[in-house]
Formats: sequence, C-alpha cells, structure tokens
Amino acid sequence: VDSLDDAVALDKHLHALPDRPAVNGRDTVVVVGGGFTGIETATEMPARLRAILGKDAKTRVIIVDRNKAIAPDMGEGPRPVIEDALRKLGVETRLGAGVASLDESGITFSSGEHIEAETVIWAAGIRAAPLTQQIPAERDNFGRLLVDRDLRVPGVDGVFATGDAAR
Repeated sequence: VDSLDDAVALDKHLHALPDRPAVNGRDTVVVVGGGFTGIETATEMPARLRAILGKDAKTRVIIVDRNKAIAPDMGEGPRPVIEDALRKLGVETRLGAGVASLDESGITFSSGEHIEAETVIWAAGIRAAPLTQQIPAERDNFGRLLVDRDLRVPGVDGVFATGDAAR
C-alpha cells in the first residue's frame, strides 16, 4: 500500500472477493505491521469490506506486529486512543507475533498459529523512498530523515519531510 499501483491492485483484489466462495478466509484481512501505515490501513478495512461484501458479512481484520504494543513508534501517549478506536471498529491485534510464512491459504505465525486469509497486506519494514538519499541530512536506521516538530529537516534550508520519509 505504499504506491499508487499497489493501492489500485489492492482495490481490485478487494472488489473481486464477492466472486469467490465465502470460505477459507475470504472475509479476513490480515495487516502485517502495527505502525501508522498498518493502523491506517486496518481501520479502513471494516467499512470497505462491508461495502464490498455486504453489511451482514462476517468480516475479520487483524493487525499483526512483532512488537509487544501497537504503534510502537508513536509512544505511550496516543496508544489508549488507538487501542480504543481499533476495539470500536472490531479490529483484532496479534502483538508480539512474528510472521513465519505466507501462502495461498493465509498466514502462519512463529508460534505456529495459522489464520486463513485471502488478503494479507504488508505494512511492516517500510523504508524511506530512495529520493531521500539525495538530501544531505541525518537519518534513522530505516533511512527516514530526522525532522523537528514542524517537519523541517535540520540543517537543510527549505526542506520538509513527512510520512514514511520522516522520523
């Protein structure tokens, strides 16, 4: 979900779900990654699935993250609000869980638990776009530019960074 082509492919996939049998995880979406992108994607899925599959479909959306807490980079302050919003939307979480494998039947965690899902969205391990390498500034281990509270890149006049390019 980090490019327009990927978003279009996901949209086509979701709209093709009603043409498949309602078994084997058709109505389940697993989002791997409990950071901002994963949370944003997962919170959109319940309404999208109901719109596509019908309001009575028994949909399931699950966020999987190897960290022990949701939104690990956002800190403890916003976490209760995020957890409450996920609960209200019916989004499940599997925290402290690593992904061992992915196949056509779904996803298997390092614990051995398997969840049948025809839709798995990868929102973990995202690195900053290569364009950021052209900016002579400090970055974190994901290649994201360090920014101040106004999203300015310190030491580089007139340059701001947001989204996956900023830390």
